[in-house]
Amino acid sequence: RGAKRYTFRPENLSAVLGVAVDTHRSAAEDARMTVNLDVPDDLPTVWMDREAIGQVLVNLLSNAVKYGSDGGWLGVAGAS
Repeated sequence: RGAKRYTFRPENLSAVLGVAVDTHRSAAEDARMTVNLDVPDDLPTVWMDREAIGQVLVNLLSNAVKYGSDGGWLGVAGAS
């Protein structure tokens, strides 16, 4: 009954993180937040549902901008 169906496939996590951060960069900068994306180019390919992970990232970053303090820091980092 309306259950979410996930489509898993190998995806580039670095690209997904970059798009999510870039989408929220202007809102964060409007709140005078410093934005930092520290993700190595050599992150391994990840088996994921790109849309679902993207939505999770959108929620996390939106909340960080919404509830973070003006002049704060918004950082996303990854390691391989």
